[in-house]
Amino acid sequence: MTDTTHTKQPKQTHPTKYGFFRLLFFFVSGVLAVIGCYAYPAPALDAKTGGGFLGVFGQFFVFTEQDQRDPLSDVAVGTVKAYAGGGGVGSQLLAKNTLAEERKISLLRQRGKDISNSYFHHSAFIGDSRTEGFLLYNGLTRAGNYGVKALTVDGFFQKQVISNGSGGKITVAEAIQHKEYDTFYVMFGMNELGWASEKTFIAKYGQVIDTIRRYHPNSKIVVQSILPVSAEKSANDPVHNNPKIVHYNTLIEQMCVEKSVDYFNVAARFTDEEGALFAEASTDGIHLNKKYCNLWMDYLKEQVALDSAT
Repeated sequence: MTDTTHTKQPKQTHPTKYGFFRLLFFFVSGVLAVIGCYAYPAPALDAKTGGGFLGVFGQFFVFTEQDQRDPLSDVAVGTVKAYAGGGGVGSQLLAKNTLAEERKISLLRQRGKDISNSYFHHSAFIGDSRTEGFLLYNGLTRAGNYGVKALTVDGFFQKQVISNGSGGKITVAEAIQHKEYDTFYVMFGMNELGWASEKTFIAKYGQVIDTIRRYHPNSKIVVQSILPVSAEKSANDPVHNNPKIVHYNTLIEQMCVEKSVDYFNVAARFTDEEGALFAEASTDGIHLNKKYCNLWMDYLKEQVALDSAT
């Protein structure tokens, strides 16, 4: 009798077929990754994250032994490694975009140099001792000087620190009421880092902005980020430290969005790779010396140039 039973044969796999789809998946993912890197070149090239987006993209995929035996998978692996290593089309796009950004920054700096300090004679600067030093070192004697040591968003309304011209003192809120300025540059937060409630700080900061806007509806309001402190100061001060400053700056930036005012991240100009104020910028780890106050002015001039170019 003939045996009619059949032994079931193992199902044949087609590694090349599956490898093709895997390669297609990698290609599409690669294109999306490159687009993301092109749009955000700074995080894409961040060496701290092993190549940023590119490094993460390259390390995300793990291939099995079967995958590695597939010739098409070898191609996919090579493509991913090329992106992760900064090679191929991805690096060209990033390099092109980075070069364009560098040229833009160079042009802004050149235009900024053409702007005289006298441009700010019609501006008012409101803040604490850091603003006070900025005005002093840049010789802005004709600008609105409301930089006062230890001034806070609460003191803006309550602290009588500005001469009224008759031998008395009035608050900053009162002093600016009948003055005319094109732009108000505001920087608060350093002296409020020790407040019990960050919500109270932001709410009061918002009131400062509302007051300026009510008195000067046609003036531009620029809120500047809190500058960082030195690494030594940050490590030894439970209140005035950089992690807390970064957190407060996030809150301030969000407030600016809600209030529809400009936010200038001045802190980024003075932050080293560790997120601290450059050691040479200050003797006490907080207040900027003349050189860095001048660099602060250069930054504001660049923003003026950028604003006039748009």
